[in-house]
Amino acid sequence: MILKTVTLQEVNGLLPLVREHFFRIHVLLAHLQHLKGTVKNKPGKRLVFDEKNEFITIIKKKIKAKKYRATAREIREIEEMVEKEINDVMRLGAVIKGLVPPHIDFLSIQNQEVVLLCWHGGDAEIKHWHHFDDGSLLRQLIAQKIRFGPHL
Repeated sequence: MILKTVTLQEVNGLLPLVREHFFRIHVLLAHLQHLKGTVKNKPGKRLVFDEKNEFITIIKKKIKAKKYRATAREIREIEEMVEKEINDVMRLGAVIKGLVPPHIDFLSIQNQEVVLLCWHGGDAEIKHWHHFDDGSLLRQLIAQKIRFGPHL
């Protein structure tokens, strides 16, 4: 995917759409975690007390193959939906650094240098930037007079 450079104003205009995508991603991930938990915790063996002979026996409980196949198919479908949402965010020009919590960067230019405008899920707008080779740990607060974008 080819990334285009954006201005701070353009990115802040995209944030409502980005938030919608991340809301759907988080709902899907929660559902996916629940489904995977049900598959993991399916009973394969169980202990039964035989009152007649007064001992405990282990019996294998048959797993309903239809139910398991349906769950596996649903897991695949949800994983595909998550992937689609991620691709939609990337089509907006975002570089996704994290899903939970959301953390994305947008490519921009400041003083003829490539920089990344940084958004974390709780931020109302883009407030930070960092150099391309630096991580978000070295991000800097955007001063009012700093301009970002390809045509500046």
